[in-house]
Amino acid sequence: MKSSKTNPVKTLHRTILLNEIKKILKRNFLRFRDIGNLLRYGENAPRYAERIWIEPYKIRYVIHNKSSFISIICSGLVTNIGKHFTYQPFKKTHEFKSCVAHWIEGLPWESTKDYLIKLDGIKRGQFWVGCKSEEELRGRFMSLDRIFYETKQTLQLKTRKQLGSKAYREEGGMIVCIGRHGEPLLFDGYHRLCIALILNLPTIPAQLGCVDYRAIDSLPKYRFEAKHAL
Repeated sequence: MKSSKTNPVKTLHRTILLNEIKKILKRNFLRFRDIGNLLRYGENAPRYAERIWIEPYKIRYVIHNKSSFISIICSGLVTNIGKHFTYQPFKKTHEFKSCVAHWIEGLPWESTKDYLIKLDGIKRGQFWVGCKSEEELRGRFMSLDRIFYETKQTLQLKTRKQLGSKAYREEGGMIVCIGRHGEPLLFDGYHRLCIALILNLPTIPAQLGCVDYRAIDSLPKYRFEAKHAL
C-alpha cells in the first residue's frame, strides 16, 4: 500500500515549475499585445513592461482599480483611464505621509500609519509584498531604508537591469500609467516615488502601465533611453 504522505521536496519543485510555466505563458500572451498595439497605433504604440522615464514631481495622483480585470498585467494596455480607475492625490496617501514622517522627521517605521495598517492586514491573513509576519514586515521596511540611503548617495533610482534583475524589460519596476492628457499617474511603487520626491530626483525609471487611448502621441516624451546609462 502506497503512503499517503506528500513529499515536500517534490511539492516545492512542482510549485516552482508551475509558477515558471505561468510566467512564460503570461509573457508570451502579453507580447501579442505588443503586436496588436503596433498594428493599431503605429510607431508610438505602448509595449508591455517598457521602461519610461518620469519626472517625479509631475505625478500628482495615484489611481486605483474600479474593477478587478485590470491588474499588474495592465502594462501596455490601451484603455479609458477615467472609466476603469479612481484618482487619489498622492501626497494625501498614508504611504507618503509615513515616509515623510520617517525619513524627514525621524519617526520610527513602527509608529507610522503605513506600517500599522500593513501589520494589521498581515494579522488578518493578508500579505504585503510577500510578508507573512511582523518580522518579515520589519525586514521589508528596513530594506526601504537601505534603498533610501543608497539613493541619497547616488541620486539615482536604478533600473531593473542595473539591479541585476533578470526581469523582462522593466518588469517588476514601479508602474506609471499615462492619463488622457498625457499626465503620469502612479499605479504601483508608492515608496519608490516617495524616495524620489523626498530626495528631489530629476527623473526615475518606471514600467509603463495603462495608456489612455487619447494619450498615445504623448508616449515619446517619456522615452529618454538615449539620455540615460542603461
